[in-house]
This record gives sequence, structure tokens and C-alpha cells, in this order.
Amino acid sequence: MKLYRDTDFPHKPDLIGICIIDFANGNKAYFVDLDTTNFSNETKKLLRTDFSLQTFMKKFVHLAKLKS
Repeated sequence: MKLYRDTDFPHKPDLIGICIIDFANGNKAYFVDLDTTNFSNETKKLLRTDFSLQTFMKKFVHLAKLKS
């Protein structure tokens, strides 16, 4: 997350999306409930907002349109 916030870093990623998926219960994959993790509240908030799949897809589409 430090890399994502570092505005001076020359190779900062344009966008990042993070999904946490559990495969523990047989072959059925599911998104992990962040409330059941030991992540800090700050990390949970980032995963639900800036790094969510929905935000990633919106930013990806926007970036693709800019570069086309």
C-alpha cells in the first residue's frame, strides 16, 4: 500500500485491485469476508474502497479509454 500512495516513486502502478478468495472448503471458491480477518481497520477500508474489484474495473475501463 505504501507503493500505491508514493507519488514520487517513478514506477508507481496506475491501478491495483485486490480480491481475497478462499479455496479451503473443497472446490468451491468464495470471497473472504474481511470482517473475519485479522487485517487492520485501515487495510479493510482500503480493500473495500480503493483496491476493491469494482473500483479496479472502473479505473481499468477509464485508463483503457484514455490510452485508446
